[in-house]
Amino acid sequence: MLKIPLATWIANAAACLNGSYGQVTRQASLADCSRQTVYDHAGKVRAAVEAEHQGGPTRAELVEQNHRLRGENDQLWDWLAQTIEFPKAKQEQFAITAAAMGLSLNQVLVLLALLLGQRACPGRSTVHRRIKAAGSAAGRVLKALDARCRALVLVGCIDEIFFHGRPVLVGVEPASMAWFLGQVAPDRTGATWARALHDWTALEFVAADAGTGLQAGIAAVQRQRREQGQTPLENCLDVFHTTQEARRVLRQGWSHGERCWGQAEAASHRVEQARRQGRDSRGMAAAARWAWKKAEAGNGRVSGTHPGRVSGTHRDLQDSRSGQERQRWFTRPSDPSWPSSIRGSGSSPRSSRKCGSGASGGPTAPRSCAPPGRSGPTR
Repeated sequence: MLKIPLATWIANAAACLNGSYGQVTRQASLADCSRQTVYDHAGKVRAAVEAEHQGGPTRAELVEQNHRLRGENDQLWDWLAQTIEFPKAKQEQFAITAAAMGLSLNQVLVLLALLLGQRACPGRSTVHRRIKAAGSAAGRVLKALDARCRALVLVGCIDEIFFHGRPVLVGVEPASMAWFLGQVAPDRTGATWARALHDWTALEFVAADAGTGLQAGIAAVQRQRREQGQTPLENCLDVFHTTQEARRVLRQGWSHGERCWGQAEAASHRVEQARRQGRDSRGMAAAARWAWKKAEAGNGRVSGTHPGRVSGTHRDLQDSRSGQERQRWFTRPSDPSWPSSIRGSGSSPRSSRKCGSGASGGPTAPRSCAPPGRSGPTR
């Protein structure tokens, strides 16, 4: 806040710049200030007048410009608070980590371009050199770690994967899902697999498919360990291929048994229909007996293929019971992959509707379709 009015400033400047001898003293006395204040006012007034008439921006323009720059500065600080520091070291770490996670070089470059912009993004050769150097350094570290971790791998799941037709021998420890073996090989013969498994002396159990080369390599390691008195290596087929082959075999046997069963049901229905109509059913009964024997043989084929899946009893056709009682009762497997056409109740849809039962969830014992008090329709 000014203690001396601006008009006094101008009068002080006039006395100092154009006044006669002694005028400064008289003006200082009139303005009630010191002579130095008069000289200071004169310098400031002169500088202000010169600045106003030099052709530069006016004070109003400078104030407006200053206000605009302050707003831009505040906006830049807000942006800075939302940005992530991404120097060269971070860029290298990002590219190496992305490559280690399985991204290709082109995918890494696309991500870097999104983060840095197309101009600031490093070139393809630069990123490739960084990733290659990191891979070489990691290989040296992993070589030392592998030697120390071999004693910890007791169980392994081994198989081959292929990159453009070239095999890669792979081993995974199932408890930790650690990839303990990953070796690019010229082939997948038994000798190649034996060399790959040779250093894993603590390995006690392996699960693998029935590949010729893979099984030959495992057999070679087993022979070598027996000769040297080392820990024996147990081998079993993996669950996936075992289940796949079992389903194929079971599907064949079950289809045959189900087809024979349907034919026997149809023959029993024809016999029952002929007896109800009072016609001679001896020829039909003989055909039905043969159909049921064939169905029983097919049933035994399924039972021999997968014990415990199929159970039931066979009723003689001459006991005058209904065709429903003569049926052999199937127990449907709990495996959801089995065909839905397998009868859970052991009866055809026709006989199920006829007896008033559902198409699924078979009974524990055969039930007759005859009225209460009768064992079956007789004539």
